[in-house]
Amino acid sequence: IRRMGYSPFSGRIGRSTSGTLEVTLRAFAQTLTAVSVVAPGSRTPLENAGFYVRMIRAQRGAYSAEFVTPEELDARQGTRMSDFLRGRRVLKVAGSGRGAFLTGRGGCPISVFVDGSLLRPLVPNGNVPVDDLVDVNTVSAVEMYGSAAQAPAELVPLVGTTKYGSCGVVAIWTGGRH
Repeated sequence: IRRMGYSPFSGRIGRSTSGTLEVTLRAFAQTLTAVSVVAPGSRTPLENAGFYVRMIRAQRGAYSAEFVTPEELDARQGTRMSDFLRGRRVLKVAGSGRGAFLTGRGGCPISVFVDGSLLRPLVPNGNVPVDDLVDVNTVSAVEMYGSAAQAPAELVPLVGTTKYGSCGVVAIWTGGRH
């Protein structure tokens, strides 16, 4: 009697009272060879945007910045983007409700961009009403810099030579948080 994965049996067996034959086969001890799977890991959109690299560089003192991570967004409750940005050291939230906008420490307009696109001011004073343009439920992370001079080189071209925004830079990244 043979079965794949078991030691074959040969010999005499007796009949049971029901007329069936019963045989117990011993399983082979199987040792499989090791398998290595090598494949590049998939990167998250925040990794592709360089968010975590800039956060680590800021932690090491390369520039002064504040970061709102996906974990912080998950932990804090808020219905508006301005709620998450109130009380930050590099910017101020001026106004309230749907008219809330971001300014630098001195009250000058800040450059705001979402997923790499600079948001142009909708009003003549250069302020961007952040709650009207960004749904907090779509935000995955935020990085804030007190001035364009303090922003990392890869973000400065996004600001360009606009007359607004030398007071600071806010980068808002949307998409899945995890």
